[in-house]
Amino acid sequence: EVPPPNPRDPPSSQAPKLSDLIPPHNPLVPPKSLLKPPIHAPTHHHPVALLHFRTYYHPNLEFFLHFAYHAAYALGIPLSHPARLPTQRSLFTVLKSPFVFKKAQENFEKKTHKRAVKVWDADSEVVNVWLRYLEEHMMPGVGMRVVRWERCQVGVGQARLDEVRGAVRESVAEQVRKVGERIVKEETEAAQKALSVDSDKL
Repeated sequence: EVPPPNPRDPPSSQAPKLSDLIPPHNPLVPPKSLLKPPIHAPTHHHPVALLHFRTYYHPNLEFFLHFAYHAAYALGIPLSHPARLPTQRSLFTVLKSPFVFKKAQENFEKKTHKRAVKVWDADSEVVNVWLRYLEEHMMPGVGMRVVRWERCQVGVGQARLDEVRGAVRESVAEQVRKVGERIVKEETEAAQKALSVDSDKL
């Protein structure tokens, strides 16, 4: 039997193992992945991105939203609660038999379930990591569309306009220089031809 540690003994220089730092498993507490995902509250209410999810099978959409919210909470990304957009319903009528029996038709229905999620106050690099993670583990049958907003410093529009104006002025000056060189070349060739004709006459 191993004797219990004595609190008076000097502390050991050996670093504790990772397994010793993990609390023991409690079978009465379910894993976090099975619980409802928590949400970080927005701090400045600056919208960063807007995600639209669409699918024809409702359980897949709810499961992937559960996965996306857990990943966003782990990265510290504040999200809004998923907004339930109107379900798009489409009806299709097709023939059940060849055209001579046109009265025998069959109706099919397609429902497109939609959800919208807004992202707040997150750094663009963190959002990139989150979106790449979602794309890597994308669930079949679920579509995702992302609309992003990026913020720049004050005066970026004027700086960009000045840059474009400088490039345009340089291109115009370059065109004028080329036209001048072409005119000088043509005039020089014409003068040389005139001198050669006069010398032949003499």
